[in-house]
Amino acid sequence: MKPFLFCIAAGLMLVGLVPAASAQLLDPASLAQADTNGDGLLTEAEFLKHRSSYFAVMDKDASGGASEAEFNESFGARSKRMAARAFREMDKTGDGLIGASEWDAYPPKAFQHADRNGDGQLDQSEMSRLNARR
Repeated sequence: MKPFLFCIAAGLMLVGLVPAASAQLLDPASLAQADTNGDGLLTEAEFLKHRSSYFAVMDKDASGGASEAEFNESFGARSKRMAARAFREMDKTGDGLIGASEWDAYPPKAFQHADRNGDGQLDQSEMSRLNARR
């Protein structure tokens, strides 16, 4: 698997995945909400803030840490192997939980990959391409 796909799936839990929770993160309505200034473009800062808010969705029991089981539930059946690898990489403390800071610290590459023209923001066609890859 190409490294950028791994980073997208691991960091964003989106590309090639079909679970409801992941769909919420990248569906067009969700991306439109992430566009906080309403200019029709998604900046990296808007994207990262949106991604950060996803942690609460992933942490189903609101314990402050997503267990490996909660993390894996966010992935579709096709991606279980990728989910296990991503979990191990993100769990920097080795405590079996991914805290919000670990989630936020994981380097999301999806934005850079989706930003085809390199202008630091996603236009509608780039957001559509990102959404279509899930």
